Amino acid sequence: MLSTVLLGGLLALLGHSLSEEAQWLAQWTAPLVLCALGGVYIYRHYYHHHFHLTRAYSTVGMVASLALAMFLSPCLEIEGFFLAAGPFGWPFVGLLALTHGLLTIAGMLLWVFLAMRGLKKLDWHALEHNAGLITGVTLILAGILLFLLD
Repeated sequence: MLSTVLLGGLLALLGHSLSEEAQWLAQWTAPLVLCALGGVYIYRHYYHHHFHLTRAYSTVGMVASLALAMFLSPCLEIEGFFLAAGPFGWPFVGLLALTHGLLTIAGMLLWVFLAMRGLKKLDWHALEHNAGLITGVTLILAGILLFLLD
């Protein structure tokens, strides 16, 4: 979440700069970035290999590697929104960062709670394999909506 917000702040600054320098360019940039990211996720959905862990790892090693991997891979899905929020000023960017952080933490806690309650007994394999497609379509729809609302 921290790396996402840091990268988001840089993109918001870029969005703010674009809005001051070239208003017409900023109106097109954020929706195009969202649509492009959506296209990347849809492409990756169809052209990636899915791997499962087959070997038991130590708990400390697994948690440390997951934490490092999560920090080094910010949530790119939200970054287009940071770019779009830049022209609205830092209070709005801060609200976006706060909302993203709270929803991320609440979502993680909810999923861990549900998983601990037996959600793992259900077969989520199909949803797992279509997550990229769902994310890609959502990003493209958000880009189109942002363009139409502007």
